[in-house]
Amino acid sequence: MRRGEVLGLGWRDLDLDGAELHIVQTLTTVNHQMVFTAPKTKRSRRLIYLDEETVPHIRLHDHADLRDVGVEGRNTPKGRVGTPRATQPSESRSTPTRM
Repeated sequence: MRRGEVLGLGWRDLDLDGAELHIVQTLTTVNHQMVFTAPKTKRSRRLIYLDEETVPHIRLHDHADLRDVGVEGRNTPKGRVGTPRATQPSESRSTPTRM
């Protein structure tokens, strides 16, 4: 996955029971502002199947996130998977380029 895809990933983009995630938005910087945008191409908007070793790790992260922000915060547009307490996205330059 690309850096902007990881930072754009919301909890509602994950289906842990089905072991899949959907890339539907990315986080990018425009005029020194971080904004969520649609992926640039149709091929970038895609479904990624998760392996059986990854899902339990995401579930642990999911439980920690629920403990920090509760169900209400998790299911909002700000409910991000890759950010602490699912509130503010990290600046993309501080995140590795590929995951």
